Amino acid sequence: IPIQLNSSGTIQGDVTLSSGDDFVRLGSGSEMNGVLDGNGGSDRITLDNFGFLRQTVRNFTALTKIGDLTWTLQSAVSLSGDAFVSAGTLNVAEGGRLTVPRVAVSSGATLSGLGRVEGSVTNGGTITPAQSAQGAAFASTLTITGDFTQSANGVLRLRVRSAGGNDVLIVGGTATLGGTLLIDTDQVYRGGQIG
Repeated sequence: IPIQLNSSGTIQGDVTLSSGDDFVRLGSGSEMNGVLDGNGGSDRITLDNFGFLRQTVRNFTALTKIGDLTWTLQSAVSLSGDAFVSAGTLNVAEGGRLTVPRVAVSSGATLSGLGRVEGSVTNGGTITPAQSAQGAAFASTLTITGDFTQSANGVLRLRVRSAGGNDVLIVGGTATLGGTLLIDTDQVYRGGQIG
């Protein structure tokens, strides 16, 4: 029997769903503190508004981020299908890993973080490495192991600081860049150079 799980609270301990086509919706303020296992079938998970995935999520087909605020992935999330950042921010935190064929970022939405996306990314919204700490002295690096394709509507946002700590986007595959490169800097732009 397929399971539909809706939560806006804290889930402690592991959850294993049925072998059917299950659906999980984690609402505002949710925290998943155990392993979430889709256990076969065509399982989907929706992350609404804000919350935290603190442990492994596996055996899901698709993930969708909706709502205006931020969901943070702090561990390994693996999908057999695509992830869709439709609204708000999906933050892959330092030490976090999103393994997926493709992440699609919609206009107005953001993919951020210091972790790894093991797959490809298509960006029609904003991509930015998150700050690892306050201040300019900390470098922020987001890694995409596959291809990165940015459409005409997409924005790649990076910080460049005089004290170091410049943001970096590492792409393991092919980068195809349309759209906008937005540089946040405390330095002066002179004749094609920053500094």
